[in-house]
Amino acid sequence: MLDVDGTLMRTDKTISRKTIDEIVKIQEKGICVAIASGRCTAGIMPTARKIRLDEFGGYIVSYNGACISNAKTGEVIYNINLPDGIVPEIYEFSKREKTGIMTYHDNDIIAENDADQYIQIDEFQDTNYLQRDILYLLAGENGNIAVVGDDDQSIYGFRGAKPEIMLKFAEHYPNAVSLHLSMNYRSDRKIIECASNLIHHNKERFDKEFLASHEEEGIVHHQTYNDIDAEQRGLVKMILEKKMSMDEYRNTSILYRTNKEAVQVSDLLITEKIPFWCTEPIQDKYDHWIYRDILSYHKLGNGIGNKMDLNRILNHPQRFLFDSRFFKTDGSLKQLMHVAATLPDGKWKRSKAMDSVEDMFYLFKKLEDKNPVDTLKILESFGRYKIFLHDYAEYRNMSPGELYFYWNSYKADAEKHNDWKEWDAYVRKHKIILQEQLRKHDGIALSTLHRSKGLEWDRVYILNCVKNTIPFAKQGTVEDLEEERRLFYVGCTRAKKELQLLSYQGNSGEISPFIKELKSSESDTGDKVDLDVHLKY
Repeated sequence: MLDVDGTLMRTDKTISRKTIDEIVKIQEKGICVAIASGRCTAGIMPTARKIRLDEFGGYIVSYNGACISNAKTGEVIYNINLPDGIVPEIYEFSKREKTGIMTYHDNDIIAENDADQYIQIDEFQDTNYLQRDILYLLAGENGNIAVVGDDDQSIYGFRGAKPEIMLKFAEHYPNAVSLHLSMNYRSDRKIIECASNLIHHNKERFDKEFLASHEEEGIVHHQTYNDIDAEQRGLVKMILEKKMSMDEYRNTSILYRTNKEAVQVSDLLITEKIPFWCTEPIQDKYDHWIYRDILSYHKLGNGIGNKMDLNRILNHPQRFLFDSRFFKTDGSLKQLMHVAATLPDGKWKRSKAMDSVEDMFYLFKKLEDKNPVDTLKILESFGRYKIFLHDYAEYRNMSPGELYFYWNSYKADAEKHNDWKEWDAYVRKHKIILQEQLRKHDGIALSTLHRSKGLEWDRVYILNCVKNTIPFAKQGTVEDLEEERRLFYVGCTRAKKELQLLSYQGNSGEISPFIKELKSSESDTGDKVDLDVHLKY
């Protein structure tokens, strides 16, 4: 039995990946899990799904224990209601004492409250339509309502937030008085100018100016590298060259678009013994599927692999062994060849499949008794694994450099260890060091651009300022692009004194169009700000 708020969930209302994984493991062993809360059943269900109670048939204890239901079937196995006679008493008491009262009907909340006389809403730019409608109903047509926000920081479109809600506030309340606060008390002048140039490319926004409260110029610098690996190492080199004190580390952050980018950075920081923490849980590089592939090949080459290992690498690289029967064999050469020989796709495809199976087992033979370094060399050459990574990246519309980072990192680590036992010990130690470092919550802050909102540091590094990352590849409409621009704007304005922007041009990398926009607003005839660009290999 697990309580939800403050126990299962962290203070930010999220559940850590480690917690989810451990609860799933418990359920896979046949142990029943239940979660309890004062919320209604529907309000707990999204949390139940995250820990897969709906798959394993766990239980939801809701309404402070008044209802117990099966998360998988929806069956209510226990339910108790207040006696009818006590409800009028509670209602009269709430009216007499002027306290709020609410109840539930199915999944709806029923409340009887007079509209508040005064209402103030902060971070109004993050409001969605449902929240807006509730707010306007509470306030009424002539309500005393004040909203505060920055339309340029509306970055939660995935939650339904729309900047137009704030932009059209005066249409609903035509007598509203608008006050624009243009003075920036955080960032130095050059940072503000660049950020202003960037955000002026958005059309759906209030037209406003930005002013710096102090005269310090500040630093805005863009540096681009040959590939993503060089970029990551360039970042660490820049940090080391500054010879920061612990206080300076605490006033420094590294920002990125997606949380997966933290894996690469954290590994390099661990290697160089640079203290850091992360605003969100991050994956250890040795939990990546590429490393699991390497282990599976090693096991299969040395006769200690199992069916799961074979299924994992069956089409890594692509062998076109897709028939479901391949995944149901005992993993022997005989059975796999039988499946290949009986494919219904024609003689040529059967012959091709049989050749693929034979080549795979020949690869296993070559891997027998090989140390970590030689294993990776064989996988790279005879096994064509690095070619597979390139093809996989293209298929997933991602930079091959993202996958090459892992491969090259594993190669570098393998060279340091004579055998698999020694490397395994290192992997275990690496995991411990990472978790210990994150628990300390001290040093350089690693954060996604989204999580950086509301925070500030003297020095900010923004990684991977490349097309399809910043802005993100999935953005397709003008509305999406404007939100991506607002997100980058938020990241840039986290910097108080120094903003370092890093990108790469090799391995399908292309500098983000937002970098050019930092130099000048759309209406400018020339560059407003001199933004240095250096190419490093």
